[in-house]
Amino acid sequence: MNFEATKAIENYRDATDHEKSERKQVEMTEQRPRFLHQILESNLASSEKTAERMSQEGFSIIAAGGETVARTLTTMTYHLITNPSILAKLRRELQSAQPDPLTPLPFQELEQLPWLTAVIKESMRLWGVMASRSPLVSPTPLQYEDWVIPAGTPIGMTMMNVLQNPTVYPSPQTFDPSRWLDLSPDSPKNQNFVCYGKGSRMCLGMNLAQTELYLAVAAVFRRFDLELYDTERLRDVESTRDCFTGEASKGSRGVRVRVIAEPIAEPER
Repeated sequence: MNFEATKAIENYRDATDHEKSERKQVEMTEQRPRFLHQILESNLASSEKTAERMSQEGFSIIAAGGETVARTLTTMTYHLITNPSILAKLRRELQSAQPDPLTPLPFQELEQLPWLTAVIKESMRLWGVMASRSPLVSPTPLQYEDWVIPAGTPIGMTMMNVLQNPTVYPSPQTFDPSRWLDLSPDSPKNQNFVCYGKGSRMCLGMNLAQTELYLAVAAVFRRFDLELYDTERLRDVESTRDCFTGEASKGSRGVRVRVIAEPIAEPER
């Protein structure tokens, strides 16, 4: 058998194997239980399976599982582009850790990068994530300074108020990732970092969200140079509406950018 015929057979075999692999993946996906199906087919009471309840669950998945990460990335993109020295430091760190921009690093390595971690935390702090209050009810009376809060009283706070407290975070409206460097775990800044909540009711998707943020930031800013297009901080970045998450004004079209280059050079020495 000549070389051309052998090569053609190998290519056909590879294509067939690839097709079988893709078909298997599709079959596995189709067999995996869907989120809403799991609720509907569970032993929950019928009152917990109404159309209204299902719509609320769907909204929770979209808002908590997608919009939170998307808005954090939006806020971060704006502040990185408008702070060139901070962006340059991030890019140098990513270039050093990941010489090839097309070969991504795993999350376990990215989370060890101090400046990338600081940029992510500062973006979350400055945005504030949830605008809505997170109410809890204590079964026993609570003492707050000179006041006694009766048992059964709903108590809530807005994360934004905590994350932009000038006593803990000086110049709270300033994008300053350096505030997160060289901190002990029990420092006031870390203790008041409540983007994911605290205690037994904290965010279930925290680890997934962290992974998404690290991978997305590294993928975009290691590879592309961006510039803002028709974007204003007050209109397109600042949270002016409480939609569970803090959202920009109704007139906003979002943070828009142009891709102006793909930097692939080695880091500066």
